[in-house]
Amino acid sequence: MLTLPRCRFPSCMRALGSRLVGFAGMALAAGGCATGGSSIQLTSVTGDDLVREGKILSAGELNGLARPGTVLVRLTPNGAVQRWTSGADGTFVAQTTMTMEYGRTPTTGAWGHGRWALHDKTYCLHIDWITKDNGKVATEKSCYAVYRMDARLFMAPENMTPSMKAERYGEVRFGS
Repeated sequence: MLTLPRCRFPSCMRALGSRLVGFAGMALAAGGCATGGSSIQLTSVTGDDLVREGKILSAGELNGLARPGTVLVRLTPNGAVQRWTSGADGTFVAQTTMTMEYGRTPTTGAWGHGRWALHDKTYCLHIDWITKDNGKVATEKSCYAVYRMDARLFMAPENMTPSMKAERYGEVRFGS
């Protein structure tokens, strides 16, 4: 289980824009504002657990959660925490705790320009990850179903193959 600080002031996330640098940028990339706040605990489960015990949200349920202005926080399968506020125009600026490598230089504090969209029962995203020192380092492009299991939500593929069932999928929170 991963614990991270909650940002009490959503404007601190938007104010960063392309200036995610230094200590303040690192604090936000870790999932919170420098002002502190309560913590969120995110978990992960196997794809097999989701198939057996989870329920995929309907298009209507997903539309009720994922709308412009929503703050999305998610735990990725590799253990990184990503956070963004969904813009009305389908864009966002994301922060991540993931260490990115470009050439021989690993760096933390990456951020990315992204787009989000809902397609029936899936949440689709496209993020061009960027670091202060190295520019664009990676692109993430996926569509996920959102599963409800034990009062928690998880992003994972809608149609899981046997090999996907063995993988772990992280929790997602939609908030304000």
